[in-house]
Amino acid sequence: MNTEVTTLHTVLAQLFQDMLPLNAPLLGVSRALAGLLALFFLSGRVWGHLARAEPIDFFPLLRPFALGLAILFYPTLITAMNDLTTPVINVTQNMVDTQNAAVATMMQQQQSDTTQDLVDDIETQLNKVSTQNLIRQAVVTVLQWLFYAAALILDTLRTFILIVLSLLGPLALGLSVLRPFHNSFAQWLARYIHVSLWLPVANIYGAIIAKVQVLMLQQDTSGDFAHGQGMVYAIFLLMGIVGYACVPATAGYIVSASAGTEIVNKIKTLIK
Repeated sequence: MNTEVTTLHTVLAQLFQDMLPLNAPLLGVSRALAGLLALFFLSGRVWGHLARAEPIDFFPLLRPFALGLAILFYPTLITAMNDLTTPVINVTQNMVDTQNAAVATMMQQQQSDTTQDLVDDIETQLNKVSTQNLIRQAVVTVLQWLFYAAALILDTLRTFILIVLSLLGPLALGLSVLRPFHNSFAQWLARYIHVSLWLPVANIYGAIIAKVQVLMLQQDTSGDFAHGQGMVYAIFLLMGIVGYACVPATAGYIVSASAGTEIVNKIKTLIK
C-alpha cells in the first residue's frame, strides 16, 4: 500500500507541472485587462492633477508598470516561487525517507527475532479468532486506510489549490491596478506560499510520526504493534490522522493567508 500511495503522490506532482502551460490564455486576457485598467488609472490620475493645476506625481504611476512587468514575466515569477519551496520540500522528504527506512529496519528485525513453533503460532491465531478481535481488527484496518488517505487527500487539495491559484494569478495581478483591489496580488501571493508549505509541513509531521513508530517498536514486547494490531497501534493511527488534519493550520503559523493585507496596512501606516 505504501508503494501505491507513493505513486499517487508522484502523479499529483506531475499533474501540477502539466497544468501550468494552461495559463497561457488567461495570461493573454490578464495582460489586456491590466493594460486597459492601467490606461484608465493613468488617465484619471493625470487628468486629476491637471484639473487641480497640480504638478504630476509620477511615483504612484509606477505601480501599473510594475504590475505589467510581473504579468509579462508571470511564468518566470511562478517558477521562482516554486523554486523557493523546492529545497525545503526535498530536505523534509529526505527526513521522511530516513525515518521510514529506520521503521523498515525495525520491522525486519522484529520479524527475524520471532521464532515461534508452527503449532504455537496456529494456536495463537485460533485464540484470536473471536467476535471482539474481529471487530477490533476491522477498526484498525479502517484507521489504517484513513491514515494513508489523510496524507494523500492533503497533497491532492494542495495540488488542486496551487493549480487554481497559478492559473488565476495573472487575473489577480491585473485587478491590482485598481485602487479597490490593491491588495489582490499581496493576498494571492500570501495564499500561494501558505498552500505551498503544506507539503514540507506534512513531511516534517510524517518524519515525527515515523520516529514515534520506531520508539513504539522498540518498546513493543507483545508483537501486536509490529503486526498492526492492538489498541496501541489504533491510537498511533489516530495520532497520524489528527496530525495531518492540522497541517494547514500549522502552515498558517509560518505564513498566514491574511499576511498580505497586514503587510499592506503596515506599509500604508508607515507612509502616512
